Amino acid sequence: MASLELVKLASLLPAITDEKVSWPSTDGHSATPVPLLFWSDGTPWREANLWIAQKAVGTKFATLNSLMSHLLAFAKWLERTGVTWCHFPALESERCLYRFRGALKTALDYGEISPHTASNRMRAIVQFYSWVSMVGLLSPDWPMWKERSLGIRLPDKFGFERTLMTRTTNLAISSKRAVGEKLEDGLYPVTKSTEREILRFVKKNGSIELFHILSIGFRTGMRLGTIADLKVASLQRATADPLMAGFFRVQVGPQAHPPVATKNGVNGAIRIHEEDRDALLSYAASSRRLKRQARTALKDRNLVFLTVAGRPYAGTDQNNYRAVEMELSRLRRLALQLGNGCLVDFRFHRSRASFGSNVARLLLSRLPTDSALQLLQELMLHSEIATTLMYVKFAERSIALEDASDAFTKEFLKLADRNEQHDP
Repeated sequence: MASLELVKLASLLPAITDEKVSWPSTDGHSATPVPLLFWSDGTPWREANLWIAQKAVGTKFATLNSLMSHLLAFAKWLERTGVTWCHFPALESERCLYRFRGALKTALDYGEISPHTASNRMRAIVQFYSWVSMVGLLSPDWPMWKERSLGIRLPDKFGFERTLMTRTTNLAISSKRAVGEKLEDGLYPVTKSTEREILRFVKKNGSIELFHILSIGFRTGMRLGTIADLKVASLQRATADPLMAGFFRVQVGPQAHPPVATKNGVNGAIRIHEEDRDALLSYAASSRRLKRQARTALKDRNLVFLTVAGRPYAGTDQNNYRAVEMELSRLRRLALQLGNGCLVDFRFHRSRASFGSNVARLLLSRLPTDSALQLLQELMLHSEIATTLMYVKFAERSIALEDASDAFTKEFLKLADRNEQHDP
């Protein structure tokens, strides 16, 4: 099957001096590896690799990796079906892009992929084909898709609306949100009992590293990228929180010493319980971690979590979490085999959603809403207050629903008692 390989690109320009040709490198590309696509026979998909190479300058690796992951899925489908990527016959339904869109819709109907993934995958592929058409690498006899203009109404803070005109294609797949309350990234928190069962199962069947990572995720709300970039020195320099007994403040963000990765470069302090901090420091000094540290590069030796190969859990560029995703996938299959559904539909970021919703409920029971909102934003390191407000609204609705559920149960039991009394 087709695959992605990380390759460091170097921009070379010929220099001719004294009838000799040399190829000195230029600063056109960074030293960050770029994901390149190779077919199952080992040959590169040159057009796709050329496209991503020209996007590499000034683009974050996470964006590049996401685009190429979608193109990889397309390449695997092409190989399975025996269709070429430039197959555009007269019959529209037989053209490669329309057939792949149909395959995505089928996978969507069977629940194999989410609407968000299907929409982004088709959009990435249209981006690629737009580029190869623009630069003249592909000129099919028949149109690749049909375009139409679309107006999006955007209200401002004063209530006035303006219309943003954009263009879309008939290949686009709608990414409508499911009905119901969800939090960051469209995720839903897990219950406390499910959280305990997840940690119990992972502790018994998974690695100690994943257990610590999940524990910290559930108890601090830290994102996976922040946990993966957490330094031993960050824990050692943590200071006791004067307002929260038993908790320490761990500084994170680009201005922390040492710096720790956060989303949008937010600076702040994560609250971590003393027992959790001591457990992480004890793990950091264990022979298991020190063996991994001995295999790693000098710049990564202060990381709390390292893979068995001595690499960062966030990958070379702090954006690739395959080690965590692969172990969670293995444990998910094992749990299902054992008849345990605790990991069904579980993604790591749900630990953050669970932390945020639990803390929001606690704060709302003790503080005015505006104070709870400000404190929750600080604890969650949200760059936008609107994101924090989602948690507060979710907590308020969940409390109201619990009260309604209790009232409904009581009324139902009363009705059942009356029916029993009237039975002959």
